[in-house]
Amino acid sequence: MGPDGHIAFNTRGSDHNSSTRLTATNFETQAAAAGDLGGIEVSRYRKVITIGLGTLTYNSEGVSIIFAAGESKASVVKNALENNPDNLFPATVLQRQKNARFYLSEGAAVKLHDSIEKYYRDDYWTFEKQRERSSIFARESISMLISL
Repeated sequence: MGPDGHIAFNTRGSDHNSSTRLTATNFETQAAAAGDLGGIEVSRYRKVITIGLGTLTYNSEGVSIIFAAGESKASVVKNALENNPDNLFPATVLQRQKNARFYLSEGAAVKLHDSIEKYYRDDYWTFEKQRERSSIFARESISMLISL
């Protein structure tokens, strides 16, 4: 997930039914890519190939994996996970896929509103949820023991 919340170079305003295409990037993306592309002057004029949001979510059974790390991503992660689908937040399109997964650092998750507790509290309880919750509890317990 990019610094502005883009996924696969689908920036704010990308149509949720868009297809794979050649596109320009916005300033945030150009600045983030400048180090890899030889500076801002070079990255400013580069076009990128994007797999459109419609293409990404064409198969509702497909798997999309998003990684986000650091507190600088906290707002875009919150927008992606806690808003209804909206062109302003490209990652909200992943709500179409039941197998979409977000892997977040603690910093990237800092603005989420009790999403973990809500997941375990709401809906029906399953063996999978019980196993996940036990795993989380075990990791937290080990971390506490190590820090002693």
